[in-house]
Amino acid sequence: MNRVVITGLGMVTPLGRTAVETFRRLCLGEIGVKEIDGPGYEDFSDLPVRVAGILPNGLGKKTYQWLSVETAKEAYKDSGLSEKHEIGVVFGTDNSSFNYLQNVRNVVSEKGLPGLDSEFANNYSVSSNINEISKEICINGYSSVITAGFATGQASVIHAYNAIKYQHASVILAGSSEDYINPSFLMSLYKAGYMSREGEINSCRPFDIARDGLIYSNGSACLVLESLEHALSRNARIYCEVVGTGFITNTNKDSMHLAPRECMKKAIDKAGVNGKDVSIVNCDASGYRQFDEWEANGVEELCQNSLVTSHKGNLGHMISASGSCQSALSCLMLSNNEVPPVGNLIIPTVENLNYVCRESSKGEYDYAISNSYSYDAGVFTSILLKKLKVHA
Repeated sequence: MNRVVITGLGMVTPLGRTAVETFRRLCLGEIGVKEIDGPGYEDFSDLPVRVAGILPNGLGKKTYQWLSVETAKEAYKDSGLSEKHEIGVVFGTDNSSFNYLQNVRNVVSEKGLPGLDSEFANNYSVSSNINEISKEICINGYSSVITAGFATGQASVIHAYNAIKYQHASVILAGSSEDYINPSFLMSLYKAGYMSREGEINSCRPFDIARDGLIYSNGSACLVLESLEHALSRNARIYCEVVGTGFITNTNKDSMHLAPRECMKKAIDKAGVNGKDVSIVNCDASGYRQFDEWEANGVEELCQNSLVTSHKGNLGHMISASGSCQSALSCLMLSNNEVPPVGNLIIPTVENLNYVCRESSKGEYDYAISNSYSYDAGVFTSILLKKLKVHA
């Protein structure tokens, strides 16, 4: 079996067009949530909650295919790979592009069905992001499309990890995208009870006693996963090593509260380490009342000495893209020896944890867990990362 490392990162989020910019601004405690207002957002005026994590520089209207390509290109460049390497791709999204479907509706309203172009079927498919990435980058190896609800992003990373670990590939670009800044979708999230009712830019409060839901966001993230042997052979810069994963399904209402703990434990056990050795837990913590508490209880039992953080108070919930974004940010925490603070946390419900609050924490960190969950789908994922020691 191969050891698997991460050698490249790409990201587009409400806080920046690159992974480095996003991480830097997170460490400063900046908030990427804004009011939905201005040209192009006239259809949002009737929404009861009009804040979201909107991408910078007018990128909020881009499709998930475009976002996928941008982050894949950044990660590819960051990794130092070239066309001489055999490269695969595993990318996910939870639904076809709402922005594209909106354009289709407009065309049909104006011109009827004959107005649709010949690319409709391709653009509607959730696999179209892989097609677009392959046009920009020399993809000539393993490929797959992943969809796993809100856990899609991290599920994609785990899928790529397993493909490399079991020698089906040597290098894979793995990630996910989300582009649903759409009034119909936001109204649906609101009516389903997912969204915070406050409607303020600091409404998402992970772990806080006053939390009442998420703030929707969009974006994309991509990671380059590579076998350690392959990375060393080309003298690649290595962010960290993937040493354990947890991937479970639990839809049982009587036991789902234990799922976050079980998933983290799987990742820890596979790595052969103890929970007390984990330096950082980058939590899913979306601002849901009961779900945040379930996760915090699991962290308290397994990794009580770990630093605890979450980025959804700053970035919003990027839905399909949240897991790949969290995985990438966790890599940067280990490689930069810095942990960003939890946004908007004032009074935690579960008190006996080492939350990073108000300002970032700097130090030497060896292990980080990244959690990404889709509670409605009952899908739970955890990834344990290790600062690489090649001689180990």
